[in-house]
Order: sequence, then structure tokens, then C-alpha cells
Amino acid sequence: MSMTPIPLREFATIVDPEHDNVAVAIKAVPAGTQILLPGGSIIQITAAIRPGHRFATRALPNGTWVRQYGQPFARSRGLRPGDPITGETVQSETPAVDALATQYHPSPLSPWEGPIPTFQGFVRANGLTGVRNWVLIVPVSMCAVHEAGQIALQAEVTGIYSRTRYPNVDGVTALRHTGGCGCPYAKDGELTPGAYTATLRMLAQHIRHPNVGAALMIELGCEKTNFAAFKAAFGDADLTTRFGKPVARLTIQA
Repeated sequence: MSMTPIPLREFATIVDPEHDNVAVAIKAVPAGTQILLPGGSIIQITAAIRPGHRFATRALPNGTWVRQYGQPFARSRGLRPGDPITGETVQSETPAVDALATQYHPSPLSPWEGPIPTFQGFVRANGLTGVRNWVLIVPVSMCAVHEAGQIALQAEVTGIYSRTRYPNVDGVTALRHTGGCGCPYAKDGELTPGAYTATLRMLAQHIRHPNVGAALMIELGCEKTNFAAFKAAFGDADLTTRFGKPVARLTIQA
């Protein structure tokens, strides 16, 4: 325990000296250490403070806002100078503010009088617009991820695909993921989808992405998220019709 007051800068910093009522330790501060604050007052640390943790620089009666960066982030439960800021010494709370809608009054928009802006893109059947045109190899489970990667790699290194040959296609890439094989279903009463449903949604959303121009879906056939699962989840419609772009299927296990 230090009997001689030590300048605050040796142990801690106050981020916003004008408004903050806490300091942040830059190294461990032992209990009993006397700290000399910039204004000349002296406080004594009441409990050991770890680096990165805060302590009160003044008395904060019960209910007083505790501030850092000049902003209130909690209410005091009755802090003495030098007390640590913990879940026991403060109540996490932020002040209520008026809703933005009661303060925000935007000016009316002026009609555009110049030429209509355009950009080079791909308008998809669902109305979305892409700025790339990728062929996506989609393994429906992690069990086919290696094969999907090899298909994408071979397409580019063997010349099956090239920008010269297909100038409107940006490339062939595989969607690598770790779901689909043995993933659990959602339990009755759960508000969030299980991994099974989440995987199906994730795969469908990647195929639906406007930067994807076409997709090849690959299954082993035995995984939970196989083509039959897609049919059960998204209906009987042909995949090309459903996604509004060419979608082919490939089963690699008899």
C-alpha cells in the first residue's frame, strides 16, 4: 500500500476529464493506493483494480449517473472515491431519450433533373441487380465440399472456363461450408431455426444472390440437406424456375 500519493497518470487515465467521473486503470492498482488527481484532490483505492477496469474519481451517491467518454452508462449504487466499477457497485442503465421521429424533420426532396444514373450490371429475374456474374458450385452438405472445390478449380485451370471464352462470366467458385450432414432439426417450441433449417436457408440465399448467374448443386444423397430436403422445404418447382437462373443438380454417390 502506498502512503505517498501517486499522480493519476502513473496508474490510470480519465478519457474525458471535463465530464467523466471514472478513471480507467492502465495497469494493476493495489488496494490502498493513494491517487493524486489532476485537480489536486487525493483518493484512496478501496479494492484492487485490474488493468482496463474503472474506478470512481469522486463520490457518486446512489442513483447518480456514472460517465465515461462523457456519456452515462450506469447508475451508482453508492460509490465512494476509489471504489471499483463492478456489477455490484453500479446498475447497468442508459438514460431514455426521445425517439428520433419526434425530432427529425427532413426537407422535401428536390426532383432529379439530370440524366438518370446508370451502371453496368445484371438484372435478375427477381428484380435484383448484380454487379458480378459468378457460377457457384454449391455442395448441399460439408461432405461434398472437397468435390465442389475441385470442380471450381478444374474449371479454371483446365480452360473449361476463361474470361476470353465467357467474357460475361466473372469466374467459377465453390461455396465451402460445414453444415448439412447430421445437423439437428429445430426442437418443438424453439423460436430460432435449427441447423437443418438454417443450412437450407443459407444455401438458398447464396444461390439467390444477385451476383450469382448460375449454380451447380452437388449432393451425396445421404445427407439431411439433400435435394429431397430442398423439395420439402421450398416446394416442387423446378430449381431454375424457383431461383430465376440456371441451376443444375449433380449426385455423386449412388
